[in-house]
Amino acid sequence: MRIIFFSSSQTSSGGARQALYTAQELQKLCHDIIFLVPHNSTIIDKGPDIKWIELPAQTKLWKQTFLETIQKFQPDIVHAFHNKAVKKISWWSLLFKKKFHFLCLAHRGVVFRPNNPLPYWSPGIDCFTANSYACAKTLTRIGVPEKKIKVIYNCLPPQRSIPANPPHVVLKRIGINKKRLIIGTISGDSPNKGIEVLLHAVAKINAPNFELVIIGGTKQKWFPLCK
Repeated sequence: MRIIFFSSSQTSSGGARQALYTAQELQKLCHDIIFLVPHNSTIIDKGPDIKWIELPAQTKLWKQTFLETIQKFQPDIVHAFHNKAVKKISWWSLLFKKKFHFLCLAHRGVVFRPNNPLPYWSPGIDCFTANSYACAKTLTRIGVPEKKIKVIYNCLPPQRSIPANPPHVVLKRIGINKKRLIIGTISGDSPNKGIEVLLHAVAKINAPNFELVIIGGTKQKWFPLCK
């Protein structure tokens, strides 16, 4: 099959990486893949084996690039990742899908309700892929029919999940006493990731013998609250 992946993320976020991993595995199965991303997206460097198409810096020009891509590539499936891409594809598909005969998929990987649910009601989207039942429930709560939602869990290639070093080496490197309780998170600074909630909760723990580890958060942002 010929598949177009379309992400509106300019970063190497978890959602962008998941789209990349999926594209890479489908490519190994001999499917023909093209990946549309914003100009200067950092995810491009993570997938040298993928055929990337950078969208123009001006968002208003994305539609023309998308049209030119489907005219040339003639995809069987277009799969959109991230909110802006889903919104764009929900309306573009109404214009182009019948003419070019492709299926339109939209990915949802967050549990919070979208500010504007209207694009999610578009008949131009044939199916939503959600990475958890919690995300799927959010979609049904805003009016997306259950029959249009398929739960597909996130996956990781082996090289991303096999530790490069044994646990005792890692603990020593970051200065953690393995006899202590370790509480931590791997996430970014976005409020949706909950670092602030974690810090308030940890402050209420009545036990001195633990270590708090935050990986991915910005020290300058959270250190005042830690104090």
